[in-house]
Amino acid sequence: MFSGGMSIDAAESVVGGDGADPLQSISDLVDRSLLSRSADGSGRLVMLDGVRRFALERLEEADDDAASVRHTDWFCSLAAEAERGVRSDRAKWWRARLHSDLANLRAVLDRLLAARDVDRGLTLLGDIWRFMQSAGHMIELDRRLDRFFGLPEAAAETAGRVK
Repeated sequence: MFSGGMSIDAAESVVGGDGADPLQSISDLVDRSLLSRSADGSGRLVMLDGVRRFALERLEEADDDAASVRHTDWFCSLAAEAERGVRSDRAKWWRARLHSDLANLRAVLDRLLAARDVDRGLTLLGDIWRFMQSAGHMIELDRRLDRFFGLPEAAAETAGRVK
């Protein structure tokens, strides 16, 4: 599910939803060299791209959206928390956190667009717009907004649309 690595707390949340002990599952993947610590010293976990693609194919074959739902929920919650954080005295920390998870946020936005979940997509974009602006991603933000607003479902008056 993850793109560009993951924090331990994100991995725990997404892996832990299937009833297994998330830390044991993560530890097993590390022991099998399927997950490793990022070389940048951040403590993030990364998976080789080939292994990641193989795992995604297996998830698609299983036709089980539970991990995808947990991944989406986790990053939507992170973005909502970050919206407040980027306006606080911890703004620098929050921008760095969002930057490290930008690939995951993009994957969630793509998933929400494909599902035509306009309200959640616009809410997520509303939560991260300050970060996107500060990181120089305004063209991407504008394009993503256009895609969501281009869907017929965007005509509904929702909190996400207002945001």
